[in-house]
Formats: sequence, structure tokens, C-alpha cells
Amino acid sequence: MDTAQQILVIFLSTALAIFLVLAITIAIMVLRLVKCAQEIANKAGRVVNSAESLTETLRNSAGSFAALKFARVIASAFMDRHSEKKNKG
Repeated sequence: MDTAQQILVIFLSTALAIFLVLAITIAIMVLRLVKCAQEIANKAGRVVNSAESLTETLRNSAGSFAALKFARVIASAFMDRHSEKKNKG
């Protein structure tokens, strides 16, 4: 082999080694990024499930809250009328 071929072989092997190191490093970073994205997606799923359960609980209890509010309005109206009768008599 003459000198030009040896220089070309050294240059190409060095370039290949640098490319392989960069490719492996980038692959590891991409895998870490995918893992983080998967963890974020799992957390978002848990948040959505919590929000769904909270809204379902609120929806189920809204009827009882309305009934309690209605009862409170009736009781306060009764108490107001009762106090008005006491004040007149």
C-alpha cells in the first residue's frame, strides 16, 4: 500500500470510530428521552384518572348537596317566619 491509501484508511477508520461513538451516545440519549416521556405519560394518565374520579364523585354528590341546600333554605325561611311571629306577638 502506498502512502495515500494508508492516509485514506486511517482517515476513514477514524471517521467511522467517531461516527460510532456519536451514534451510540445519541441512541442512549434517545432511549432516556423515551423513558422520560413514558413516565410523563403515565403521570398524566394518573392525573386524568384522578380528575375523572373527582368529577364523578362531585356529580354523584351534587344531588345531595342540592337537597341539603334546599333543606337549609326551607329551614332558614321557617326560622325567619318563626322569628317574625315572635317579634309581633
